[in-house]
Amino acid sequence: MSCRKAKARPAVLGAIVLTVIILLAMGNPASAFPDVPNEHEYKKAIDVLSYLGVIGGYRDGRFGLDDSVKRAQFAKMIIGTLDIIPDPSTATCFTDLGSPDANGYPHKYVQAAYDYGITYGTNAAQTLFAPWDSIRRDQVVSMVVRGADSLYPGALWDPSPGAPLVFDNVGEPHGENLRIAEYNGLLDGLIGMGPGWNVTANATRGEVAQILWNLLDLLEGAPVQPSDEVWIYPDGSGDYPTLEAAVAAVAPGATIYLGAGTFTLTSTLMVDYDLALIGYAMQGPNSTTIQFAGDVLDVYQCAFYAEDIRFVSTVTSGPSNVIVACDADLGLRRCYVTGGSRQNDLQGAGLYLYGYSFGEVIDSVFAQNGLHGIDVEEASDLQIANSVCSENVQSGICFWDESTGTIMSCTCDSNGNDGIAVADAAQVTIEDCTLADNGADGIALFGYSYGELIGNECSSNGDAGIYFADQSDGAVYDNECYDNHWGIYVGADSYPIIGSNALHDNTYDITYE
Repeated sequence: MSCRKAKARPAVLGAIVLTVIILLAMGNPASAFPDVPNEHEYKKAIDVLSYLGVIGGYRDGRFGLDDSVKRAQFAKMIIGTLDIIPDPSTATCFTDLGSPDANGYPHKYVQAAYDYGITYGTNAAQTLFAPWDSIRRDQVVSMVVRGADSLYPGALWDPSPGAPLVFDNVGEPHGENLRIAEYNGLLDGLIGMGPGWNVTANATRGEVAQILWNLLDLLEGAPVQPSDEVWIYPDGSGDYPTLEAAVAAVAPGATIYLGAGTFTLTSTLMVDYDLALIGYAMQGPNSTTIQFAGDVLDVYQCAFYAEDIRFVSTVTSGPSNVIVACDADLGLRRCYVTGGSRQNDLQGAGLYLYGYSFGEVIDSVFAQNGLHGIDVEEASDLQIANSVCSENVQSGICFWDESTGTIMSCTCDSNGNDGIAVADAAQVTIEDCTLADNGADGIALFGYSYGELIGNECSSNGDAGIYFADQSDGAVYDNECYDNHWGIYVGADSYPIIGSNALHDNTYDITYE
């Protein structure tokens, strides 16, 4: 019997990974399950996957860290992790699944796993799946590797020749997949991982959660599925002599890998098709730098991703932004953005995002720009996590117009004006951030803007730790404001909800005009 093919193509790196990044930035919330201690190695993986609906607990509220996982259960888990939408039909190649429940379980999940090459079943004819057998560790690993290869070819690297691996002597059918998983970090964080880790033992629910979380974390670094992949180096060697030549020649969806060193552009790098640039590091002696005496990068109506790159505008006269994105899907991870030049109130941002753009900025730095570190305008939406905006002439981060976003676990310090400014009708959530030593306010809201401010630390700012002006609104909870002129300042026409906050050692802890 031949099997039908699934009709839908999954899209894992949209809502799922964005949510994962936000949750990562939230610090250490209480565990979703009473039997998973806050300090447990698998806690973050379990909480995130539970939040996403990939893994659930028992009716009594427990998670069951050390319980085994049935093969049918894991089929549903891997399908959920990869955001595959299974066909609603319960027709299947496999003859041993029994009767489906009202939601089509396990049939549609097992069949979807087969359709995407994630499982081959347990017999040569591929008609048996053994759904209620406990799944072994090596079987979990093979299904994860196959899923990544099927949906994101090129996301997993083959082990380098001679790389010392724990599973060098494990034979097929799972040995190669174990080595690929180990080399790509899919087994990182597993308790007891090492030469004594028994690959044929039953996988536990905790181990499965950690492996699936590792898969999500790996795929987050590859939002563009490459149809082409090239290497270039500052000395002109590699597949193309210059970065501009590579960008002009590669196909949409390509990934360009950049060696360590400095790439000096002859003009602004214009990108209007899906592209990923992957460097070596954003700072240090082996950093990858892209520089130009003007706007360094202009992204328009496409998906663009950059990782481990330092972007520098070296302009000495005239205005420049460093990165400009319009109507774009933008992703920056571990990037350093500096040198935006403000002339006659024009330009000067590290990142200028406008139009109907959206994106995420993770683990990045925006420093010493002539206006703002990050400037979000019009109807754009930006999620910013674990990043630093420091020593910018005006503000670290600004949201304007009708833009929206989330800023979590960021540091905005030593900026000339505000650490974070929200103006016009913008709406932003700011959580667990550090705002210190800014010339005016740690967080400032103007116009008709709205802000949810939770768990931030605002200290040693020239005016207020938190400032509401005009007809701005919001909710302020669990923040700590100290060593400011005002801890919290609320203008006469502003009506935020002020909850419980730690205000101390300010000239005025809280002021209502």
